[in-house]
This record gives sequence, structure tokens and C-alpha cells, in this order.
Amino acid sequence: MKATFKWILLVASMAVLAACETPPEPPPEEAPEGDPPKVSEPSPPTAEPPAAEPPPTEPPAAEPPTAEPPTAEPPAPRPDPPHSDDPARFPIPAPDIASAPERLEPTMLPDSDLPDAVVSQQWFYRPGFSLRGILPDFGHDRTEALLGSDGALLPPSVTPDSVARRLAYALVRRMSLEQQVGQLLMPAFEHDTRGRPVTELTDEVKETMERLRPGGVLLFGVNLQTVEQTVSFVRELQGISSVPLLVGVDQEGGPVSRLNASGRIPATELPSAEAIGSTGDPSFAGAIGRIMGRELRSLGITMNMAPVADVLTRSDNPVIAGRSFGSEPEQVADMVSRMVHGIQSQGVLSVVKHFPGHGDSEGDSHYETVVVSHPRERLEQVELVPFVAAMDAQVAGIMSAHITLPEIAGDTPATTSHTVLTELLREDLGYDGLIVTDSLNMEAVAGRYNGGELAVAAVQAGADLLLQPIDPAAAFEAILTAVRGGRLTPQRIERSVVRIMETKFRAGLLPGPYSAGYTALPWDVTLPWDDYEQGGHTNDPYRVLGKEEHQRVIQQLNEANK
Repeated sequence: MKATFKWILLVASMAVLAACETPPEPPPEEAPEGDPPKVSEPSPPTAEPPAAEPPPTEPPAAEPPTAEPPTAEPPAPRPDPPHSDDPARFPIPAPDIASAPERLEPTMLPDSDLPDAVVSQQWFYRPGFSLRGILPDFGHDRTEALLGSDGALLPPSVTPDSVARRLAYALVRRMSLEQQVGQLLMPAFEHDTRGRPVTELTDEVKETMERLRPGGVLLFGVNLQTVEQTVSFVRELQGISSVPLLVGVDQEGGPVSRLNASGRIPATELPSAEAIGSTGDPSFAGAIGRIMGRELRSLGITMNMAPVADVLTRSDNPVIAGRSFGSEPEQVADMVSRMVHGIQSQGVLSVVKHFPGHGDSEGDSHYETVVVSHPRERLEQVELVPFVAAMDAQVAGIMSAHITLPEIAGDTPATTSHTVLTELLREDLGYDGLIVTDSLNMEAVAGRYNGGELAVAAVQAGADLLLQPIDPAAAFEAILTAVRGGRLTPQRIERSVVRIMETKFRAGLLPGPYSAGYTALPWDVTLPWDDYEQGGHTNDPYRVLGKEEHQRVIQQLNEANK
């Protein structure tokens, strides 16, 4: 299975590199309209001047070039490496792509002299952008010349996001419907059928994973007992997955801190969002976010269901009190933005919650239906402000709340409301990242639908990743049945899986434009240090968890709250 996926990745990668040599194409026709790329790409360069150009009678010097590098003194192209003009020395094997869709058929790298190819395509050297790893080693000199360990020769239209989207589309189009549907699921394995905590890859877990091939796994405190056990469990889960998994936890700080649950993992004891917010200093949110990301990544965990972006406007809120940064929308927005940046700076994906805002509720959606009776105008002024800030911070995911908003969506919970997830979040707010459901075992939604129907309703509403279905197998079969019966279209499934695969590229789980900082396989524990750490890379969690620098930040925060 893994070998098959690696071959698929090879073919897709060749297609992407070929696309870099020609004007970029729009997403495949089958993708429904209204699903724009995450980052707007500039117009593709063309050999002919556009209609808006001055007429040909104008002096040539007055014509702006069609694909000129940025004017801000771009670095000079890398010199041609020795022997790169000798294709016989570094032959490029042509893969068997007979079964690939015609629109994705790659063309081979030019055998002509590299500088001439660069000039003809008007490529330029972009420092810090690496595509190392998305192609096999076709010959060290040639690969280094094209992809570079610290930069790449690229046309101006190529960005990390555009490459990730191209790769994601190419990979998804080569997946079966069953493989695609599996990617929508993120189950949890808290206890086995005998009520024992799941701390290793049991036969029961292995059977579920191999049958469903889910996109990720959600871990809880019972799954995380010691450092060695956690690292081993994560590696075992990744080891049986043909496509690397998103491994997520709720590490908010304060009472919701999964790494600290057993007392045997020496993770930093993080303050609650309330304590961070009470300092009035958003820099603490950024620093705590960096600690969260650094410690999670050291254990192989790549997704954090944090921070909470709810504005606490009801002090007796039974589920959000203490988990919110405060009651002022702008302050909460600033804290949320800083924490998202901090978490994601360490190679961990941040998922903010609970959209469109759980801060003014009286009940707990874990146990009952929760109603928030605010009109759209109020949401825009208060509840939505932190979520918009998170979007501006390029947050990887937004989690839906199971609350009911009668003024917005009638009696339908937000998680299963097309009005809330698609019309409000996707269309009106323009969010194109992952929409993640809150856990689907919570009474506010589980009490209204059976397991399979709840999964279908969430996907129909616009959710991409289904968190903790009560019965993952039932959810899987229900979605397959809905597609085959016409209630869900294949294109709807495809759009979600493309976002999931893009997110995996973004986390460095799949080799591509974001993976330059990671030196090991996805299931090896690797941490991309930045200038905050003096040292370099490490894969030893004991050098990361609870380290002195982290403790110093906590001490400073406590002093600020005195």
C-alpha cells in the first residue's frame, strides 16, 4: 500500500514540476465552482502580450515584460552545476502513466542546457522555497540545480500554496472513492471493547485503521501515558497508514491539557487561556503557542485543537469559562491570532474553535442542546471577530460548534447547517481551510441523528474532517451510500479531500513545498527548531518537554498576573 502511494506521489510530483514549466491551469473542471485556491495566484505568464498592453507600435522598451521577476532585486539564478548539460549522465526515467488522466500527464524535464531553459521560461531563484523531496533522486546535480536545498528556480506564479494545491488535486484524482471517504474521518480510540485505555496498536485498532484508512486520529489523555509509549503509539499508527495521518489532541492549557493528564509526561504545565488573557499582553499567547507546538511536535503530534476563539460574554458559561481569553472581541482576536502563529511556527496545525461562537451559551453541548439566540449583526460584532483574525493568521482549521442558532439556521445545529458552514464561513467570510467538526459523540448532535446520518449531514453542511464519530465504520458506509445514491456528489467529497491533503503538505507530512525543515520520515519524531532554540534539530522529546526556556515563560506570565 505504501509503495503504491509513493508511486502515486511520484507521478503527481512530475505533473507539478511540468506545470511549473507551463502556464498554471485552473483546478480540474470537475471541481465545483466557488472553491477558489487558498491563495490567489497571479495571472499566468504568457508569451503574447495581454490585450491591455500598449499596441505593438510602441517602443519595445516601454512594454512591461510578461513574466519578469519582482523588481525588488531578486537574487541571481544559481549557476549551472557541472555536467547538468549531459542528460546521458543523469537520465530521468519516464514513469508508466498510461492510466493517469490526460490533463495531468507530465512532460519530462528539458534535456537542453539548464540556463537556456531557465531563460526561456523566465524562471528566477526564490530563496527559502524548496521542493526537495517531491521527486526521486534523478541525479544529484540535476536535482540540486532545479530544486535546491535552500531555494528553487521557479516562475513568479508558483507559490507554496499553489504547489500544494496542484499536488493535492493530482493525488486525490488517483484515489478511489473509498480512499477519499476514509480521509474524511478522524476517529478516536480511548478504550477498547473491554474498557481498557488504548495505549498501543491493538488488533482492534489495527483492523479499523486498515479497513477505513482514515485521514487522522484524535488522541486523549488516556492514550498518552509516557513519552516512550506516546512516541511508539504514534509511530505504530503512522506505520500502518499508506497516507500519513493527522495526529491531533486538545492541548489548550489549563484544565484541557492532554499531555499532562497522566502526570508521567514531563510536558510544561501551561496556563489557561483565561490566565493568558488576564495579562493583557498578546505576546504571551504567541510564546505559549510556540511552547505548545514545540512540545507536541516532539512527540509526533501534528494537529492541536486550540486555541479557543470564543468570546466569553456569559460568565456562568459551563463549558467555555476559563478556556476563553476574555470578553472583549478585539482582545480575544489578538490573542487568538498570536497563538495560531505560535503553534504553527513549530510545524503543528492549529484548529480554532467553536465556530460561530460558544461564549454566550448557558448549556454544555456535550450533554444537551445549546441555543444561542443572536442575529447575524451581533455575531459579526462580537463572536466572529476572533475567527476572522484566525483566518488572517492562516489558521489551518476551524472547528464547528454543536450550538443551535435560531436567528441564523433555525433548529439545525451549526455542525450540520449548510447556512452556517458553507454560506457563512465558506462564502461570506471566504474561508478555504479545513472545517473540522467538534466531536460527533456529543449529545447535542448525537442525540438528534444516528451515527451514519450525522456524518452525512455534516458533510452536506460543508465539513471536511469528521472528528470522533461514535461508530467510524457506520459513518464510512453512510457516506459511501450517500455518494452512490446521489445525496452527495463525488466532487463534494473531492473538495474536502483536496483540503485535507493540502493540510498534510502544509504540516510537512507529505514531501513538498513545506517540508524542507523536516529531515526524517513523517512518522519519525522531528522538530524544526527556529532561532528561539540554539542548537539545531533534535528528535529527543526529553530535550523539549518542560525545558527551562519554557518554564521561564510561565514564570514571566505568572509575575505579570500578580
